[in-house]
Amino acid sequence: MSRQGQQRPTRQELLRAVCEHVSRTGDATLPWGQVPGLESEFGSPDAVLLELHRRWYARFAARLDALLEDSPDDLAGAARDLWEELTAEDPARRALLDAYRDHPALAAAEERQRRLLWLATAGDRRRVAVPSRA
Repeated sequence: MSRQGQQRPTRQELLRAVCEHVSRTGDATLPWGQVPGLESEFGSPDAVLLELHRRWYARFAARLDALLEDSPDDLAGAARDLWEELTAEDPARRALLDAYRDHPALAAAEERQRRLLWLATAGDRRRVAVPSRA
């Protein structure tokens, strides 16, 4: 707690504030310096982007796991639908990640995610690919 008795915002609250800023402004630029506490908590824009990415794929992976349990006939189509559902639920986060897709830190993380997804579905002849970003 600070001397004024206020708690510092959590990482989750800061990321929520980032996404709210994007939703409010329609600008998918990371609001570095515009969200109080973001710089001190994360230290760099790279760290914010990587945490946004990590949380996106944690949600995707959890839901994909449930999807794989159901063994849909069109696994690739079901995975695309899942991606679209997540995008509809969290459009600001997806907009940020898409806007920074060529950022070196995200490009490396995205490649790791693609490899993990391939490994997770390697035994499935229907293979799933991370949907392309529009």
